[in-house]
Amino acid sequence: MESTGIGRSVNQNPAASEKPRLPEFFSYVRGALQIDKTSARKLAETHGTPLYAYSGRQIERNAQTLKKLIEPLGAEPYYAVKANPRLGILKIVKNLSLGAEAVSLGEIKIALKAGFPPQKILFNGNGKTIGDVAGALKLGIKIFNFDSLDQLELLEAAGKKQKTKCRALIRIKPENDSATHPYLAVGKKGSKFGVTLPEISGAMNRLPSLKYVELAGIHTHFGSQILDAETFLEVARFSANVVKQLMALGVKLEIINLGGGFGIPYREEQQPLELETLRRGYGEIFRELRAALPAGCPVPSILLEPGRFLVANAGVILSRVVSIKKDAGRAFCVIDAGMTENLRPALYQARHRAIPVDWSKPTDIFQVVGPVCENADILGEFTLPPVKVGDLMAILDCGAYTSVMATTYNGRLRPAEVLVNGAKANLIRRRDRYEDLWQNET
Repeated sequence: MESTGIGRSVNQNPAASEKPRLPEFFSYVRGALQIDKTSARKLAETHGTPLYAYSGRQIERNAQTLKKLIEPLGAEPYYAVKANPRLGILKIVKNLSLGAEAVSLGEIKIALKAGFPPQKILFNGNGKTIGDVAGALKLGIKIFNFDSLDQLELLEAAGKKQKTKCRALIRIKPENDSATHPYLAVGKKGSKFGVTLPEISGAMNRLPSLKYVELAGIHTHFGSQILDAETFLEVARFSANVVKQLMALGVKLEIINLGGGFGIPYREEQQPLELETLRRGYGEIFRELRAALPAGCPVPSILLEPGRFLVANAGVILSRVVSIKKDAGRAFCVIDAGMTENLRPALYQARHRAIPVDWSKPTDIFQVVGPVCENADILGEFTLPPVKVGDLMAILDCGAYTSVMATTYNGRLRPAEVLVNGAKANLIRRRDRYEDLWQNET
């Protein structure tokens, strides 16, 4: 048994001393963490900490994996901009021939700025205003979802205002209990998202009289961070059955949007999503659907909305140890990245692994916490090597839903962000300056 004298010592076994599982473009080289071919330590010294650092090549590899999954379906992927809307990230995604899925007029404008053509942008969301929709129509966006009958009326009113037609997807709630955090289970019964099956008839009755909205298809996003392939297949079957029923009634649909939700293994013990199982299952479901379509019905296109799957494991937060202390038998390792840089642990009880930038054998158990004045500012409990003030840590799988949710709470400055490709690192967002904290005030 070994101990630093601060943390709780642990019995060592071979597995406890092994280096952590890392994404393909992250590795320890001679005991030092590298992002692609760039030293993590050098990035921290150049740009300071906390620092968001992303591997562009990891994003590209994730996109290749996704395309292999959906190739037999001929499906079109639309990147969920909310996962990470940095222009540097979006330009990579756009160059990989993906579309963009936006949930606000702001995200649409960011996607356009990154170079996405308007016809490759979807506008989702459960609370659009007439200004949002009219603004999007003015920018050339043509495909919108609606997940309530009054939002359908809003699409019509906005189209009339702009004298422009739009194509609509009705978001239907599958009411499944997906295996994820309740805040992420957006397709369950009682969720604010989507119309229920009984409400579909009301929309179908109203649509023929609308002049500026035509129904293009259905949308069934049901949750996020799902690692069970069968859950996706269950919702795909649900979607296929809805399409069969509507087409049997003479409703022609061109699009089946299956949403997103593909998870990644944040914890060492989690297994990745079984992509081959998913690929085979999708193929069987949609071959059967195509065979069952009435004569003259179009074969619907399949859309997917991946976000986390493309970018989460491509990003880390580099952070420095600022204090080590002990209280009531618990050892604390305080780092300079907290819930203002990664809200997910406090909001969802999410798990992000923390690893040392300079590898040595883990010996002691620490509660890794941030510097924010909240008891919720806890990353988690980890077995770490002997750590001291000034050491560098890397928080893994922080490419999605971290920087975009960062805040200036406690007067903290939002970190810089760098995009790494090989041995080259480009600054894609500068660190906040103190004057940024009050620049919009009068």
